[in-house]
Amino acid sequence: MWIWTNNIHSFCTITREDTTVFELFRRFDFHIQLPTPAASERGAMLKHEIQRRHLQCGDDILLDVAAKCDGYDGYDLEILVDRAVYAAVCRFLPSNAALNEHEIPALLKEDFSQAMHDFLPVAMRDITKSASDGGRSGWDDVGGLVDIRNAIKEFRMC
Repeated sequence: MWIWTNNIHSFCTITREDTTVFELFRRFDFHIQLPTPAASERGAMLKHEIQRRHLQCGDDILLDVAAKCDGYDGYDLEILVDRAVYAAVCRFLPSNAALNEHEIPALLKEDFSQAMHDFLPVAMRDITKSASDGGRSGWDDVGGLVDIRNAIKEFRMC
């Protein structure tokens, strides 16, 4: 976030909206807030990260992964690519698959699926829900309207 007050320029970022942060920001004259990237922008970020590592990946795979990463920022996508590279290395090592000297390693959809497993983006960290009685929670613990809860269930099934 860029902040200008008179001749002083400041740049800061926040990952969590907190009342103390907004009390501080009230003192500044101008605020710019950047939204999370759209699917096409996330796809471009993924492509850039993969090219930066001198790897390759199909555009269809990148678009599919980008569509599943709603709410991810650039840092999350960078970590996701790192995890996918690690999954690809783990895939190559047991098979002792030697790459040709001129062949560029490729990331597969399975590498990204494994990378996304148990991955929590920065925006979703520190969000907790206390467990119900017995230590288990379920859909009955989700408040709100029934049709919204059903939409969330359907979205999660995709």
